[in-house]
Amino acid sequence: MSSATARTVHKIFPKLPLSEQKVDEIVGFVFAAFAGLLAGSLISYHPLDPSWLHHASDGGRVTNYVGPAGAHLAAAAISLLGFVAILLPLLLSLEAWRRLARRPRSDVKGRSFGTLTVLLVLPAFVQLLVGQVEWSGEPLASGGALGYLLSNFLVDRFHPGGAFVLLGAVLAVGASLSAKGTLGDLFGVWREKLRELWGRRELARGQFLK
Repeated sequence: MSSATARTVHKIFPKLPLSEQKVDEIVGFVFAAFAGLLAGSLISYHPLDPSWLHHASDGGRVTNYVGPAGAHLAAAAISLLGFVAILLPLLLSLEAWRRLARRPRSDVKGRSFGTLTVLLVLPAFVQLLVGQVEWSGEPLASGGALGYLLSNFLVDRFHPGGAFVLLGAVLAVGASLSAKGTLGDLFGVWREKLRELWGRRELARGQFLK
């Protein structure tokens, strides 16, 4: 991804004397800054803040940490994705850390498609499980507009049980494409970690009882 980003930058600014590593670092800083702004906007989101979704007749006072721009940004993200919007700054932070730390990124085929699939399907899964909630006295679709529309579409055709199974299967496929290895490898790693933690617990318990 870094080389592709560098090639794009050099096409736009052909005379810009920047190496691939420097381009990668600059993009990492941009991602980190945007992740921070987005996180601050989402954490301080209030549905009654003046935004493109809510117009206050008296102008209203913006309580969002990032100001009016943050209120608009948070309203857009939460109205579209619901609670899943909190994944956006996490994903941006992860990508920024990879670039700034210059960690090697394995070329996993389909990773971007898998991540996009999870972001598109997870809101419907959340909407199906949680439904509508109340946020600061205002109703809020837990999966946002995307989750609400997609979950209703699937429930009308497959009923809740079928929709749940279908969404879970697509999420599993998306997660598998996003992961470095297979899901079986991932479960194996976690199984070994749990086994190790259990062994330590039993060892500590045995020493305590002596």
